[in-house]
Amino acid sequence: MKIVILGGGVAGFTAAETIRKHDKFCEINMISGEPVLPYYRPRLVDVLATKARIEDIYLRPEQWYRENNIRIDINKTITGIDIKQKKVLLENGEKIEYDRLVIALGSSPFKPGIEGIDDKNVFVLRTYSDADKILKCAQNNKHAVILGGGLLGLETANSLISLGVKPVVVELFKYLLPRQMDEEGAEFLLKILKSKGIKFSLGAGVETIKREGMSLKVNLKNNGFISADFIVVSSGVRSNTDILKEAGIVIGKGVIVDDRMRTNVLDVYAVGDICEHRNKLYGIWTAAREQAIAAGENIAGKDKVYNGSLFSAKLKVSGIDLVSMGDISGSQCQQYKTLDEKRGIYKKIFVRNKLICGAIFLGDLKDSLQVQKMIKEKTDVSGREQSILFGNN
Repeated sequence: MKIVILGGGVAGFTAAETIRKHDKFCEINMISGEPVLPYYRPRLVDVLATKARIEDIYLRPEQWYRENNIRIDINKTITGIDIKQKKVLLENGEKIEYDRLVIALGSSPFKPGIEGIDDKNVFVLRTYSDADKILKCAQNNKHAVILGGGLLGLETANSLISLGVKPVVVELFKYLLPRQMDEEGAEFLLKILKSKGIKFSLGAGVETIKREGMSLKVNLKNNGFISADFIVVSSGVRSNTDILKEAGIVIGKGVIVDDRMRTNVLDVYAVGDICEHRNKLYGIWTAAREQAIAAGENIAGKDKVYNGSLFSAKLKVSGIDLVSMGDISGSQCQQYKTLDEKRGIYKKIFVRNKLICGAIFLGDLKDSLQVQKMIKEKTDVSGREQSILFGNN
């Protein structure tokens, strides 16, 4: 049996690793559009900050693929899939046959339709090549604007500071990390980040980006503006489904899959950022791995059901411990918190129907794994909600 995996991110890698674990003899061929081996994408900010080389964040060295008889073709552009002939089409004209196919093409950064956003000094950070371009630009340019105050935007700003760049984060929402924080916790985090040298413009939409000589003028909708040498856009991602639209694969927000990660097409699976499971697009590392394990086991003849993943996120900024998990919207929830400004600690749990549905841990993570377990196992916490925040579980 020949298995072809499209994509060299964690989803594609984990699918290959899982299949090989259960089937020592099938043929596995990974195809990646990047010029390097699969790597730990969340650590790209360390590569940008020159704290790590790309080789330092590889998921496995080249030798591992040889030892496990996994062929990996890098720097290949996929142009389409012929589901009738069971072939993958490459830009160079090559056609690769498969018996089972795993689509793990991931997602790409979203660029909002702002005038001037296609300037040569406007970047995104999603791949190693992106990090390399930003790093080269930052060598001679020291004023940057980050469009987006989400996790990646804050991590990018922090990395740029280590390069001697002065970043300003522009966020449309009125507070940082609206998907991972409540307003009170975000205000607490804002003070910490400002102390690191990051400046902010919150509740500010961008109207246009204008080039003025060697600089860029970011015009805000409240009539203010910020001058910068370069810009990094961090406005979310979109699934890479364009090449699949003619393939007969059903697509909603992403490639729609069932609980065994199967698409509507026989012998075709989808995992990671590209797939939509039970109307959800996760876009997180843990979900990509869990989905890929399920797909890999099913391809190898097991019967593995994927029931969804817990939304969780961690801010990777040195000196700041922050984890957010589950549903923190506060809808129909009781909220319990502890705040210690002197020690830099803010913790909150959200409880619905006696169960923890979400949590925020800032400055103290020692009980976060236990709370995560409680969420997954649907542990009844009635009567001890406040004590959980102090580690009395």
